[in-house]
Amino acid sequence: MKHWWNNNWGKTITLFCYLVISFIYSICLVEFNKKIAGWSYFSIVTDSGAIYFLLEAAILLSVGLLYLFYLYRNLWRVGTEPYTLVTLVTFAIITLICMILIIYFIQNPVLRAFFSLYIIGGAAIYAYNN
Repeated sequence: MKHWWNNNWGKTITLFCYLVISFIYSICLVEFNKKIAGWSYFSIVTDSGAIYFLLEAAILLSVGLLYLFYLYRNLWRVGTEPYTLVTLVTFAIITLICMILIIYFIQNPVLRAFFSLYIIGGAAIYAYNN
């Protein structure tokens, strides 16, 4: 176990920090979604802090992708340490699950409001200019 910890302490601490931050973010996002339930898309975009949740989701997803890339770069050790493959696959699956949950929670209603408003607004501006 000590040998495993010496080789994987950085990956483990990074995953733990990512999990804690993602968990706190997801709880806050679920509460925010409950608060804005029934609001119009325009109200969500203009009157709430939805932009901050959207930016935080983008940051968390970017960090998750970077972490997955970091795990991928460590695959060269699989031949020297047999437990490394199990560790890397487990950490990658946990990270992917967190990322999927973030996408699931942000897509309704925050992301829908932004896409709807900007698509409708973009179409209106395009139609007005032509």
